[in-house]
Amino acid sequence: MIAAYNGHKDIVRALLEKNADPLIKDCFEKTALDRTKDPLIAKLLQKASKTQTSKDSNREHSREHQRTNSIQESYLSKDPPNSILKKSMLRGEGEYSKYDELEK
Repeated sequence: MIAAYNGHKDIVRALLEKNADPLIKDCFEKTALDRTKDPLIAKLLQKASKTQTSKDSNREHSREHQRTNSIQESYLSKDPPNSILKKSMLRGEGEYSKYDELEK
């Protein structure tokens, strides 16, 4: 963000090549794109933002697909969903460690 604000194109480019997240916000809810005055840097950040948004969307789609598959497998299973862990999975809870002690 500081490199974008100060107009350091080469540093911004290098950071983006190393997969720096252009969508991170500062304490005033501003991104590097909001802070830059250089049109070339703005163009680099816009392109990187679109790529980052696409990656995030693909990751989210993949997670949802995995969750859907595991729920379908649970419903198709011959075993009834009688354990606390299995029930929490069906509800979509991602953190199961809080139930470990209850199972014992």
